[in-house]
Amino acid sequence: MAFYPQEPFYNPVIPFNGSIHGRLQEGKSIIISGRVFPGANRFHVNLQCGSAAGADVALHFNPRYDASPGYVVTNTFQNSRWGQEERKHPTPFPQGSCFNLMIQVGRDSFKIATNGSHFMEFRHRIHFAAVDTIRVDGMVEISSIAFQSPQPCTPQPAYPPQCAFPPHRYPPQYAVPGVPAGYPVPSPYPPPVVYTVPYKSVINGGFYPGRTITIQGVINGAAKRLDTNKSGIV
Repeated sequence: MAFYPQEPFYNPVIPFNGSIHGRLQEGKSIIISGRVFPGANRFHVNLQCGSAAGADVALHFNPRYDASPGYVVTNTFQNSRWGQEERKHPTPFPQGSCFNLMIQVGRDSFKIATNGSHFMEFRHRIHFAAVDTIRVDGMVEISSIAFQSPQPCTPQPAYPPQCAFPPHRYPPQYAVPGVPAGYPVPSPYPPPVVYTVPYKSVINGGFYPGRTITIQGVINGAAKRLDTNKSGIV
């Protein structure tokens, strides 16, 4: 079976519904980068069987902050009823923090990693092949939702997630303590920049001990290799 890469969603407006091209397959991954609002009470990511109201939800990933230091609820929604909740403490995403969330489809369960580290597994109650929609809602902003076609799973390095958001306004339906509704909050980082590949640039000041270069991107599903080179003056 051939798998074709799906373009990421960038800076979607929340609440957000997006189609998953080709539905879910074993080994496929979804990578979500975002930031939890300061003072947030909860948000959720749903992997759904359709976008209509009341659609079945194969995975409901729901960080909550009604008790310190917060926790994560996972569940399913089927035939208009919620299933048995599974809870894990503490949440890996503190209020006001940036995060990376990766959900990989396994044969028997969803494998969930947060900020580059394994967090939990959620056994399938609804077959993943029925999932064709991702929904994000709640007190959160998202910079990107990316997709990786089925491939062997390799450990991901743990690193602090990077925020990359334009100035935003808190949606009026979400009241943040100490922050008036609609109050603009500048982001400490510029909007994400997409570069043309192959890409070449000068490293101002050169390399020196302790300097770090971070490269973020999405690998083309049909790729055979990629190269990152550093060279001196010739």
